[in-house]
Amino acid sequence: MFTLLFSLLLSLALATDTVDSDPPRLGDLKAAEAFIDSAEVVVVGFFESEESRGYKEMVDAAKRVDMVPAAICMEKEVWAELSISSDTIAIFRKTAVGLFNSEVKAHLLLLVNRGTKEFTELKEQLAALAPEFTGKLLFVLINGALKSNFRSLGYFGLKSGDLPRVGIYDGQSDMKWLLPQGDISSERVRGFCQAFLKGELKVMF
Repeated sequence: MFTLLFSLLLSLALATDTVDSDPPRLGDLKAAEAFIDSAEVVVVGFFESEESRGYKEMVDAAKRVDMVPAAICMEKEVWAELSISSDTIAIFRKTAVGLFNSEVKAHLLLLVNRGTKEFTELKEQLAALAPEFTGKLLFVLINGALKSNFRSLGYFGLKSGDLPRVGIYDGQSDMKWLLPQGDISSERVRGFCQAFLKGELKVMF
């Protein structure tokens, strides 16, 4: 991961002018979410300290890149909210880019607000289920608390306060379905996915 992202940053740096200032530090979740929402693609380096492996290289590369915004985050509370567990460099892309440019055109969407009691449990639950549908459905997690994702929620007629919910979007037919309200169990989501693949879901939109 480090090698791949450093290569990306350094290749961009070679093609751009030098930026004198250090990358910004993200001190809390609000700042992190605002930064992630600030551009179509951003890079964030999550490091425990300035002595962490890759920190100096990340800062050096970020100073020479003005095409892709980059920032540093050392706050463990922010790490927890963004599901980061160790030193890493992450690329954040806005949801619509990933959804509509994916080779797998059918998407199972978990729409849930990060920071709620359901978030971690549902994320892990669906991550365990996803391999059953490899190549058939792309499982996508959408943080409904993030302003940049409000458009995706609206596409399903939802607001942040309506979550968590599970939906399916089919890019080939441009149709969408919502799992009826109720317990979001592995069994219900599995049945929802299987019904879609068999063409048994009723048109809801």
